[in-house]
Amino acid sequence: MGCGSTVSVPPGNTTRGFGVSCSGSDSSLRECRRTYDLLSGLTVICSDLLVQPDIFLTDPMGGVFRGHQGPEMFRGYNFTITCSTQPQYPGGSFLLTFTSSNRTQPAVNHSAAFLFPAADDSHQGNYSCVYENYVFSHNFSSESELLSLTITDLLVQPDIFLTDPMGGVFRGHQGPEMFRGYNFTITCSTQPQYPGGSFLLTFTGSNRTQPAVNHSAAFLFPAADDSHQGNYICVYESYVFSHNFSSESELLSLAITASPLPAFIIRHVVVLINPERLLFLKFTLTFDAHESSYLDMLIKREIGGFSTDLYRKLMDRNSLIASNLQP
Repeated sequence: MGCGSTVSVPPGNTTRGFGVSCSGSDSSLRECRRTYDLLSGLTVICSDLLVQPDIFLTDPMGGVFRGHQGPEMFRGYNFTITCSTQPQYPGGSFLLTFTSSNRTQPAVNHSAAFLFPAADDSHQGNYSCVYENYVFSHNFSSESELLSLTITDLLVQPDIFLTDPMGGVFRGHQGPEMFRGYNFTITCSTQPQYPGGSFLLTFTGSNRTQPAVNHSAAFLFPAADDSHQGNYICVYESYVFSHNFSSESELLSLAITASPLPAFIIRHVVVLINPERLLFLKFTLTFDAHESSYLDMLIKREIGGFSTDLYRKLMDRNSLIASNLQP
C-alpha cells in the first residue's frame, strides 16, 4: 500500500453491498437477481502514518549564510532551528536531535522553535527533527531530513609578527630569539573587514591594548630583558551588528638571549717585569653592549650593522689606521 509496514488491522465500519446472480441465455441478463448484504469494513494502520516533518534554520541577526557544504553560522550569533509538520493530528511533540545532545518541545500549532544563544563550536554538527504523536492507541514518529550546520568566525584570524630596528632578532630552534638590550616591536594586523576595533596584546607578564589604525597596531618594547620572554597573542576586538566580536592570532613564543658579541673596551695596558725578568701584560677591560674599541679602532653597533672610527685617548699619537674602515 506504500505506507510502510502494517501496525494493526482493527475492524472497520459496516457497509452495505449487493450481489448480482444471472443464468440462461443472453436475454436473461436483463432479468438478473440482486441480493443486498451488510459487509464489514477493514481498517489498516500503517507505520508511516505521519508525514515527514520539515526542519529549517533562522537567525534574527543575519549571521547565517549558505556555505559550500550547507548552512554556516557566525560564531557568537543567536540562531533558531524550527521543526514543523502538516496538521494531520492534534498535539504531539518534537524531538530535536543533534551531535552533542537532544531537546524536546511540545508541538504548538504543529511546530516548535529551538533557540540557541551565542553559537560556538559545540553547536556544529548534524540536526534532525523527529515528530512524535499518540494516534489510534499507538505511538508514531516521523523524522525530517538532516541539517548540517558549520560554525565559523565573523572576524578573520589576525596576524602577529616581530620586528626590530637593530637587527637583534634571529630564528632559534624553538622560534624567534631576541638579544638582550635590543628594542623590538610586536605588530598585530588584520584584514580590512570592518572599520575601527582594537588590538589586545596578551603576553606572559601582562596585557596591553591599542586602537586599530589602518587595521593594525604596533607595540614597542625598549631594551629587551628576561621579563619579555614568553608567549604573545594578538586579539582583535570589534563591535559589529550591535555585538562584540573577537578573533585570536596564533601564538608567538619569544626567547631572550645574550648578545653573541661580548663587546669590551681596552682601557689600560700595563707592562710588568718581575725579578725573574719575565714579561707580563696587564689589561683593564670595560664591557659595553653597543661599542667596542680594540687598539686604535672603535667599533659601534648601529641600526642595520656596524660602523668603525679611530679610537683615541688623550695620549694617543698613532694615526696609522684610517677612520673609514668597514668591518
